Amino acid sequence: MDGAVGTGPAACGKKSNPLPAPAALVSIPPSPAYKPGDRDNAGNLIFWTISAGDHDAPFVLTDDYGTPLINPGGEDHPEARYVLACRSTGKILATRDFGEFTTALVKLPPGTSVRRYETCSVPRSYGLSQGLIQRFEEAFPAAGLRINPEISSVCYCPDKN
Repeated sequence: MDGAVGTGPAACGKKSNPLPAPAALVSIPPSPAYKPGDRDNAGNLIFWTISAGDHDAPFVLTDDYGTPLINPGGEDHPEARYVLACRSTGKILATRDFGEFTTALVKLPPGTSVRRYETCSVPRSYGLSQGLIQRFEEAFPAAGLRINPEISSVCYCPDKN
């Protein structure tokens, strides 16, 4: 074996045809791992993430308070998940209990503005009943709060890098 290092027939002293050079691999850097409760570089709260297949897209709270209404069960198994996040404290409530959600809302100072969060293609509440969505929307003024008219849209389209 005249000092050869390796495996396969050539390493055992047998003749072999050389293997073609492997094709160049394109290395795509991994997306950052986002976790609810983390802060971005500007100090904004990451309060939810959505899988985009090849990466996770973060919901980043830049206002004092933010909320999406999420249906993780889809059309076949709809179930509401109520999320309320506070940027200054870093607290995130994610619950299936509407009573727990409304209790958190009434603890906010009257007149507080809460920003709604959605995604670029489909509302996160897609598949929930209109009655449930309406009850969610009515909970804010009932608690003395107002919904910011500007909705933040989180894009979770696949990366095109």
